[in-house]
Amino acid sequence: MMSIRSQLASVCIRGTAHVGARTTCATSINIAIRTKATAVEAKAASTMPPAPKPFDSIPRVPSFPVFGLALEFTRLEPKNSGQKIHSIVKKVAAKYGPIVRARVPGESTDTVFVADADMVAEVLRAEGPIPKRKNAPTWEHYRKKNNVPMGLLFEDGDEWKRLRSAVQTPIFPPKNAHAYCSAVGPATAQVMDVIEDGLRRAGPRALTGEDLFAMEEITMRWSLEAVTTIILGQRLGALDAEPNPLALEMIRAVNAMVVTTGPVMLYPPFVWRYGLTKPAREHFKAMQTIMDLTNKLLDTTLTELAKDPAKLQGSFLGQVLQRDATITRRDLLSTAVDLLLAGIDTTSRSLLSTMNLLGRYPSVQTKLRDEIFAVVGPDPNAQLDASHLAKFKYLKNVLKEATRVFMVVPINTRFLARDAIIGGYALPQGTAVLLASETIAHNPKYFADPETFNPDRWDAKDIHPFASLPFGFGSRMCVGRRVSEMEMMVFLAHLLRRYELLPTPAPQDIIFNVLLSTAGPMPLKFHPLDTNSIASTAS
Repeated sequence: MMSIRSQLASVCIRGTAHVGARTTCATSINIAIRTKATAVEAKAASTMPPAPKPFDSIPRVPSFPVFGLALEFTRLEPKNSGQKIHSIVKKVAAKYGPIVRARVPGESTDTVFVADADMVAEVLRAEGPIPKRKNAPTWEHYRKKNNVPMGLLFEDGDEWKRLRSAVQTPIFPPKNAHAYCSAVGPATAQVMDVIEDGLRRAGPRALTGEDLFAMEEITMRWSLEAVTTIILGQRLGALDAEPNPLALEMIRAVNAMVVTTGPVMLYPPFVWRYGLTKPAREHFKAMQTIMDLTNKLLDTTLTELAKDPAKLQGSFLGQVLQRDATITRRDLLSTAVDLLLAGIDTTSRSLLSTMNLLGRYPSVQTKLRDEIFAVVGPDPNAQLDASHLAKFKYLKNVLKEATRVFMVVPINTRFLARDAIIGGYALPQGTAVLLASETIAHNPKYFADPETFNPDRWDAKDIHPFASLPFGFGSRMCVGRRVSEMEMMVFLAHLLRRYELLPTPAPQDIIFNVLLSTAGPMPLKFHPLDTNSIASTAS
């Protein structure tokens, strides 16, 4: 094919015999080529992304000597700002934009906050094959001081990769997590009796749904019983009429550790490192209690496995031991603690908020109950297995939506493994980036009418994949995600065959202490279903 220059030259020369005319034509050729090149360059320039803006040009939250971010945070959230970080992050995004930087107390460089789903995607693409995240400093301090391995929650680098490899097959794939369904069934059937007994003890008005009924302790006992059955392959007795004292002590310790985290972090590191405040002392005492109790449970489990190796197949821990001969007892202890922490409090809080939402949205509850009856049947005593879980489509949507509306883990932090452009700004390798997951999940840009509980929205194909990440993302997502989802499906499938959740107010005072929760009990009301009527209708 002839070039542009050749085509123009041949046309010009064929029509002219004079040198002067050829010179004029050559000039025309050059002008035409320059014009064409300029147009191509202009088009290329218009499609090229703009040059990234420097890090220092990112909007910055004001920070002051001694007070740090406290003054600005108090301005944004005057009441109880230490437990309103989730609310402050939303207000920071509204005031300063979807990307902002701030100097977190105790840090020598600025942390970048992002509240945009596209920016979250950019961050996660730049986190590298072995993602590094920011740890809760008090938890990291305790483990280092007491020579406890960092474990799956807090470890980084090759050591984290080794631990993850050891545990990922038994617990991470959905089909493997669903295989534990039969282990959770007996504990879930038992907790239904505990709920009924609790309602009767609370009085006739609670049993008929006229009075609120607090479920916090019951769901904590159930989630502890369920997760220890899965991890260790043994029932703990948390749901017995006379609960195992170890179980109650574990629940108290987990609560104490979570509740004290916010108040402890209000002070400079030297204050909590040396236990100079009561919350700091209670915080580290609770951590030690959790470690001691888990150690005791682990001893019992390993003794049982030594007596009966066949039990290796029955628990998560047994499968890990069978798969990886290099795993140490210290590894097992830190892993068990991490899974217990991930499984007890997170699952319990997510379940409480889901029940509240189902009570406030009766049509959603009715549709969900219809699906449960269609899959399992109306018999409240029928047990579930993995085949039932695979058929729950609407229930999965309900959990996706419930964990979007009430995101128990509202923020996540990552460190960039390489230089990256985030939101048009150049961020250097090693920058800590806070992902404002809850803020994004409540943005109408991504979810129409975001405060409404609408599980049907998840049938849409155009939901931004990074707009709602309640369990995190990728290889560093919540270690207990699949098990937690399975446990909640089993619980709700049992509960909604026995009770109707009645409308209650939305929780008013939401606080953040590592996890999102209510300041008081989650508002819940129960009314027993007429199972005889349901059975006759279903038949």
